[in-house]
Amino acid sequence: MGQKYLLKRSYLPEKKIFNRLEEKKEIIYELLAIKNLEETIACIVDVFPRAEPMTKAAEITSDEFYPFAEIYCKKAIRERLSLVARDMATGNVIGFLISENLASEPPNVLKQLMRSFFHYKIIGWFG
Repeated sequence: MGQKYLLKRSYLPEKKIFNRLEEKKEIIYELLAIKNLEETIACIVDVFPRAEPMTKAAEITSDEFYPFAEIYCKKAIRERLSLVARDMATGNVIGFLISENLASEPPNVLKQLMRSFFHYKIIGWFG
């Protein structure tokens, strides 16, 4: 009792290169890149206005959400932390995981866009 167990190096997974991740059940996982930017944005603006709680509550349309998605995707491409899922049969982007470095500042244009847009939506609720 009270023994400490140390993980041997051999038990730790090897570092993977994320240019192209595993292929599973006809889906390819890749880093978000310029080549799939527009498809990823289209996927995001289709999903978020319908399903993400704050976006849905604010009644934000796909067209209104597009600038946010574009800015975040471009930032995500620069940071190389985000993934897309591509259907091998069709070649279409069918999913995404947008991650960001939380220590980095959001782009200034995004801060301004969010302030003005959400201010307008919220004032509309109470006005």
